[in-house]
Amino acid sequence: MIIYPRQGQSAEQQALDFDECHSWAVSEADFDPEIPPEGPPDDLSSEKSADYLRAISACLDARGYTLK
Repeated sequence: MIIYPRQGQSAEQQALDFDECHSWAVSEADFDPEIPPEGPPDDLSSEKSADYLRAISACLDARGYTLK
C-alpha cells in the first residue's frame, strides 16, 4: 500500500495518522497484519484481512490521503 497526502500533510503527520488509523482498523477488523497468523491462511483470516484493508483505507481517506 502506498499512501499519498492530498492536503500537504508532513511526514510526521502522515506517520501519526497511519498509526491511529492502523489501531482503529485492527480494532474494527479484529485482525493485525503485523502479527503472523497461526497455521495456514483460511477463509476467515482472508475475510478479516480484507476488512482491515477496507477500514484503514476509509480512515486514511477521511484524513486526506489517497491509497494505491
